[in-house]
Amino acid sequence: MTEGDENGPIIERADLDNIVYISAIVGIIGSIALFVIFVATEWGNPQWSLVFHHFPATIGLPFAAAASFIIIALFRSTEGQIKFSGLGFNFEGASGPIVMWVLCFLAIAVGIKLLWPLTLAA
Repeated sequence: MTEGDENGPIIERADLDNIVYISAIVGIIGSIALFVIFVATEWGNPQWSLVFHHFPATIGLPFAAAASFIIIALFRSTEGQIKFSGLGFNFEGASGPIVMWVLCFLAIAVGIKLLWPLTLAA
């Protein structure tokens, strides 16, 4: 931590990055643990077959959202603001990562749609 001008201490970028990484790891481990607990307690439920018949929608899309977040937040290739423009739009500041997340999520969702049928063959 370093001293700010007159507002007191501020958090350095490295400290903020460590907080984000630790929070993401705890969130991922917690999500996996909750999923395992849910599957263990609900495995015999007769409605569970609905999850298997629509696996890409019930499991694939939430994992696509998480994967998009991980790609954008944790595996960033540049430091600083994300700026890009296309189709007449100019994205910079806070809108850059949000639009990148949407594009990444849509790419993964389209990949799921193209490579995996929506229902299992019965």
